[in-house]
Amino acid sequence: MRLFLIFVLLFFTRFAEAQVVLQMEKFGTPRTVKFYEGQELTFLLKGEEEEWTKGKIERLIPERNMLLLDYRYVTPEQIAGIRTYKNRGWSRAASVSLYTFGVAWTGFSLVSALIKPEPPALADPYTIGDVTVAVTSISLGFMIQRAFRHDEYKFGKKRRLRIVDLTVVPF
Repeated sequence: MRLFLIFVLLFFTRFAEAQVVLQMEKFGTPRTVKFYEGQELTFLLKGEEEEWTKGKIERLIPERNMLLLDYRYVTPEQIAGIRTYKNRGWSRAASVSLYTFGVAWTGFSLVSALIKPEPPALADPYTIGDVTVAVTSISLGFMIQRAFRHDEYKFGKKRRLRIVDLTVVPF
């Protein structure tokens, strides 16, 4: 049985494609972020003044330690920073909760104003407070969503970027 498993493993690893990735590492932690060929990357090159560039990873060349980004060859050492646009879970949840709270507060305020026997005045402190709470809640949700929409990673002492070839070599 072992001989059969070794034969199957050797047979299929000959036809397995090599996987080359651009890997972002942080020193002291085993967690890494991997970027693959065909993935879009937003990056900042060294020497450019805060000009973020988007490019698709066309090809990763581990022999030369280069990557091809939209017909432009770049080494990992030339990249000063990367942005990832994954929405953070907590910011999305907080902004949706604040939106919901603001809309619900407005709805309850309108129902309360319709039930009252006397018509509400715009200068009424309760009306001003209701509008203030609703507008503050919705605008705070919008600001949280905009402020925490992406992560920025700068490379230097704590982080590095490198090309890793994960080719399976049969023994």
